[in-house]
Amino acid sequence: LLGEIERDRTFHEQSGGGVSFSGGEPLLQWKFLVDVLAACGKRGMHRAVDTTGYCEPDVLDRVAAETDLFLYDIKLMDPAQHRRLTGVPLEPILDNLSRLLAAGARVRIRVPLIPGVTSDESIARTAALLASLPEVDGVNLLPYHKPARDKHRKFGMPWLLASDDDIPQDRIDTWSGRMADRGLKVAVGG
Repeated sequence: LLGEIERDRTFHEQSGGGVSFSGGEPLLQWKFLVDVLAACGKRGMHRAVDTTGYCEPDVLDRVAAETDLFLYDIKLMDPAQHRRLTGVPLEPILDNLSRLLAAGARVRIRVPLIPGVTSDESIARTAALLASLPEVDGVNLLPYHKPARDKHRKFGMPWLLASDDDIPQDRIDTWSGRMADRGLKVAVGG
């Protein structure tokens, strides 16, 4: 893996970027992840981990020790809806987010905007939480992308979302504005 990463080193250096670990969920393979993050750190590479934050606190601590930036998903703020739609409880995710921020980790929040799921209330609750936390690096609102819908259809997989419609841009702009009004740095996409 390090050989593959090294092939892109020139691009990383020219772009100011680095290596990002995502998935699925990279924390499911945390021992391997920690080893690779440490090796990249020894080579002076910037390291990002794209995660839901659903793991044991000691696992998160070990990963955080080798990570420069967390891209941290907050999907929903309603605990019952979160469990129903993701299969896992919300509380450990929020506890781990607070843990990272309290330890001084750099964390950028990513909020997927899912048609028929994301609501004004959900965005308001997310904004209130994030505004109450110290040093959130920023927030990316991520409109749900059509390729996922198309891929499901192409492979005959059921499309489980209630709506096939995209979230209108004016609603996304409103949500972005509400978060900015709370003092958060917000970007759409990314």
